[in-house]
Amino acid sequence: MSVIVGWITFIGFLLWREPPAGSPSPEALLVAVRASVIGSDADGLANAFSTDTVGNSYPASYLTKVRSLESDSLTIEVVPDGQGQQLVMRATDHSGAPVCTAWQLVNDDQRWFLDGVPPLTSACAAAP
Repeated sequence: MSVIVGWITFIGFLLWREPPAGSPSPEALLVAVRASVIGSDADGLANAFSTDTVGNSYPASYLTKVRSLESDSLTIEVVPDGQGQQLVMRATDHSGAPVCTAWQLVNDDQRWFLDGVPPLTSACAAAP
C-alpha cells in the first residue's frame, strides 16, 4: 500500500514540476520559441503549440529541417497582422534563397500559443 501512495506522490510531483504549456505573453512565447529553435529543443518547441495543432513528431522534424539550412541569418520575431499576431522565422538556405515559416499566435485561458495550422494570410509574403 505504501508503494502505491509513494508512486502516486511521485507522479503528482512530476506533474507539478512540469511547466505549463504556452507562455504568459507573446513576448515570452517569442523568447521560448527562439531558445527552442537555437537550442534544437523539440520538447520546448512542442510546448509552444496549441493543443492538437501539430503531431508529436512535428517539432523534431521542423528543427531537423532548420538545422539542415546551415544558416547564420536566422531571425524570429512577432509581427502584427490583420487578425492578431504571427510569429515569423526567416532564414536563408545554403544557396542564399529565403526561407520563411509563420504561425498565428492564439490566446487560450491567458496563455499564448502557436497555432500549428499555417495562417491563410502569412507574414512571410511581406518583405522582411
